[in-house]
Amino acid sequence: MAKAIAATPTLTGKDADRFVQKLDKPATSEKKKFLKESLKVYRTIKANSER
Repeated sequence: MAKAIAATPTLTGKDADRFVQKLDKPATSEKKKFLKESLKVYRTIKANSER
């Protein structure tokens, strides 16, 4: 039998405010570079696994 799915937690109060503030900040150049490199590695792994 399948397990019951737990309810998704909801952010409230200070946690919700902090989350919204982080969303409003633009990504830094370091973060963008890291994400581009990560995507490149992911695509390489995915291409190799499809062979």
